Amino acid sequence: RLDRNTSGLMLCGKSVRGSQFLSEILRERSLRKYYVAYVQGRIDREFSLKGFLKKEEEKNRSEVISEREYQERKWREPGIEKEYKRIETVIKPLFYVEERDCTKLEILLVTGKSHQIRAHLANIGHPVLGDRKYGWKSIKEEEKVFRYQLLHAGRVEFPEIKGEFAYLSGKCLTAPE
Repeated sequence: RLDRNTSGLMLCGKSVRGSQFLSEILRERSLRKYYVAYVQGRIDREFSLKGFLKKEEEKNRSEVISEREYQERKWREPGIEKEYKRIETVIKPLFYVEERDCTKLEILLVTGKSHQIRAHLANIGHPVLGDRKYGWKSIKEEEKVFRYQLLHAGRVEFPEIKGEFAYLSGKCLTAPE
């Protein structure tokens, strides 16, 4: 599934069994999902973002809190475990564009919750370019015409597979930006 205004790959099964298989490898987190995004500001090292995400259905937004904040609130707020889900996003800078003050990232989506990448990056002060919902503001006049966030589901890598779907074993699918 992709957020609205996110481009790129979408997977679907051609049969009930194929759909079940996709659901299974997604649930097991053995399918590796890579995205590309342009984010505001400079990021100059690879790191893993970990936290907890709560989907706010009425606003169609997600809130991210740190692991530390989650642990602190867990003792004060009974039921927080039902509202917040653990998330992990690995980001790797590809290059920095000085004249636009933005960084192109490769993102490995380890978990995969609604708006996870967008909310996680905004939470650390680097919203995705074009993503007004999560705090991006244009700094150049020509950027005001961005109709979509600059987030793209670019690549999926299948794990080692045996049996009926072995032909997908180790296969990598890509979608050009």
